[in-house]
Amino acid sequence: MKILKWIASILVVLIVVFFTGAYPYPISHYYVMPDRYVRIQEMLTAKEKYDIKDFENMQADHYMVLTKEWAPLIVKTLSDKKLSRNEKKALSILQEWDFVARTDGIAPMVFHATVNEMVKNSFQKRLGDQLYGQYIKNSFVVFNSLRSLMVPGRSPWFDDPDTPEVEGLEDMIGKSFREAVAYLNGQMGDNVDDWQWGKLHTLAFFHPFGKSSSLMGYFMNIGPFPMGGSFATANPQP
Repeated sequence: MKILKWIASILVVLIVVFFTGAYPYPISHYYVMPDRYVRIQEMLTAKEKYDIKDFENMQADHYMVLTKEWAPLIVKTLSDKKLSRNEKKALSILQEWDFVARTDGIAPMVFHATVNEMVKNSFQKRLGDQLYGQYIKNSFVVFNSLRSLMVPGRSPWFDDPDTPEVEGLEDMIGKSFREAVAYLNGQMGDNVDDWQWGKLHTLAFFHPFGKSSSLMGYFMNIGPFPMGGSFATANPQP
C-alpha cells in the first residue's frame, strides 16, 4: 500500500508538470555522492558467499572510491613538475596508496588537503567569500560539482580570474597540491612522516556541560580519538 501511494504521488507530480509546465514545490538537485553505493556494490559482488566477519569488514570499510579517480590524476599532473623535497615525498606516498583512509596513513592526509585546496581554487574567487562560505556547507553538492567539471578536463571554473593567463585543470591541480603541502608543513611540521590522517581527523564525545566550559570539558568530554575513513566511505566519517 505504501508503494502504491508513493507511485501515485509521483504520477501526480508528472501530470502537473506535463499539463502546466510548473510544479509548486522545488525538486532539488542536491544528492549525495555515489561513492558509498559503488563501494558497497563492489564488496557485495566480490564473491558468492559471505560470513559474519565479511559483513563486519564491510561495515568498517574505509576504502575511498573518489581517490581511485583523483589520486592518479594528481600524480600524473605533478610527475614531470619541479617539486620541493616534501612535495616529492608526498607525491610518492600518494602514488603508492591503496586508497584506504587509515588513521596512521599519510596519503589520506595529503589527498584531503589537496582536495580542499582544489575546491577553494575552483570556486572561491568566482563565487566570492560570502557565497563560497555558504556553498561549501554541503560537501556533497561541492564534490558532485567538481567531479562533473573534472570529467571533461576543462572548465572556466579552473581559470584564476586574477591572472592574465588562462589556467586549466592541470594548473589548478598543481597549484592545489603545492598549497596543500605548504599547509601541512605549517600545521604538522616539515617531517612528512608525521602527517598521519588520524592526527587531524578525530572524533570527540562532548558532554552538554563540557561544551560551554573548557574546564568542565576537560573532566566530562571524551576524546578526541584518531579516526580513519572519510565523508564518502562505506563507513562514513565526516
